Amino acid sequence: MIFMDKDEFLLKRIRELANLSYQRDIVTFTDFLNLNEQNMLVSLKLHQIGVEVKLFGGYEHAERQMAAFSPEALVFPGIILLTA
Repeated sequence: MIFMDKDEFLLKRIRELANLSYQRDIVTFTDFLNLNEQNMLVSLKLHQIGVEVKLFGGYEHAERQMAAFSPEALVFPGIILLTA
């Protein structure tokens, strides 16, 4: 039996949410991520597959934040689609 460690599982889940957002043209969200998990998310460079990633928390510069994935088709310059 093969077991994934916590980081591998998180990266797999992030990729699943990003792909779901891209394939279905919907916005998807993670649970709250700590600083280490946010750094892992940024390292994936998901914009290369056509997904925009926004981090937001309960207040500006919150340590734990959620990530929202939206397909580039839903991103409009100058318009804020997500508000905290």
